[in-house]
Amino acid sequence: MNLRLILLSSLILCFIACKTNQESTEKKSLNKTLITNCPEDGACTFDVLDNKSLVIKTDSTGAKYPQVSKGKHRVLKFEYKRNQDPRIADDEYSEVVYAEIESDQENLELKDEELFKAKLLFGRLCFCRGQSGYIPVEKGLLKVTTNKDESVTYRFNFEVAEIPQVLTKISVTQK
Repeated sequence: MNLRLILLSSLILCFIACKTNQESTEKKSLNKTLITNCPEDGACTFDVLDNKSLVIKTDSTGAKYPQVSKGKHRVLKFEYKRNQDPRIADDEYSEVVYAEIESDQENLELKDEELFKAKLLFGRLCFCRGQSGYIPVEKGLLKVTTNKDESVTYRFNFEVAEIPQVLTKISVTQK
């Protein structure tokens, strides 16, 4: 009798778990994100953080770093994580780009010296002595376009001279 009860409980639990996965997949498909220019040797993600502010802080060594806090703006976060080789210690490598725009911003184009308005910040995070950290972006283009189908395209083209970078062009379209 106990074995039947255990089997029945396990079967019910499996059906519940399957149903939950289907619902979360359906929710994800409603908000589609298309990322182009992601390097093939990794994965890219893009987040739009509403009602936030991007604060660029400086630690005791003079290094800059981002802090996302509550606010009245929209923070854009693009991240590339290179695939790791489990045989190599400290093989983690990622690049991240942050920008802050107005929460109701539908169209925007900032170039070079104007990028400070969006607090455009590039980060290279790795075990790369002297070649990692966060750098304000001063050369490039940030463009936000609201399309006729109400999708939004975010484009980043940028260069930093202080540290090497894999990402130089990013294009993301969200529906």
